[in-house]
Amino acid sequence: MVQTTLSGDSFTNEKTKGSFNVPANTDVGVPFKNETNNEVQIHFEASGQWQSGPANPVTGPEGLPGQLLGNLQFPDYTPFTLIANNKDWSTAYQVGIQTELSVPAGGTLWFLMNDQKNLYHDNTGSLTVNWSQK
Repeated sequence: MVQTTLSGDSFTNEKTKGSFNVPANTDVGVPFKNETNNEVQIHFEASGQWQSGPANPVTGPEGLPGQLLGNLQFPDYTPFTLIANNKDWSTAYQVGIQTELSVPAGGTLWFLMNDQKNLYHDNTGSLTVNWSQK
């Protein structure tokens, strides 16, 4: 069953670091929102393991570099890696183990695995994303 309502985390004027969990079986993603009126630079660091169905190997947030797969949700990025998707601007970013991203004022990034479209239902595991303002 695909989860469609997931609690994420938010950057506010009072909260400058935190963490959230990204279940492997969500094709929608887990939201991270900048609730301030300013663009912020955030460092994201992910850990954990997940599996894209029983026939695939277990991986972490780095995904499986070098593996070629068709029908990926984000075909320009490493299969099974952690992605931050900015739906408002139709832009996605490969997070992997760690990255720094600018999050616009009021902007939301949606975190999910780069799996094949319509095949999130059989995924298991999750990743923990720790974040802090730079």
